Amino acid sequence: MTPGANPALDDDERMEPTNTSESPARRGPALTTKHAAEYVGLKPQTLRVMKGECTGPTTFEQGHLNVYYPADLDEWLNERLHLES
Repeated sequence: MTPGANPALDDDERMEPTNTSESPARRGPALTTKHAAEYVGLKPQTLRVMKGECTGPTTFEQGHLNVYYPADLDEWLNERLHLES
């Protein structure tokens, strides 16, 4: 297992970290839509709809998958909390 990898993910669902030049905070596991939805407390289909409407968290394409980084999910959740306050 890769250091810092999420042990809750199955081996076939675990994504290896990807380097991005946009933000040094994007380290660690890249979460599938299913696991990102669990992380933020939504259903996977809700995240897919939000992605289509450009209202969801930042996503990245890795092959044929859309992936999410925990740092982006945390930032998106914080923005939503501030909008509701």
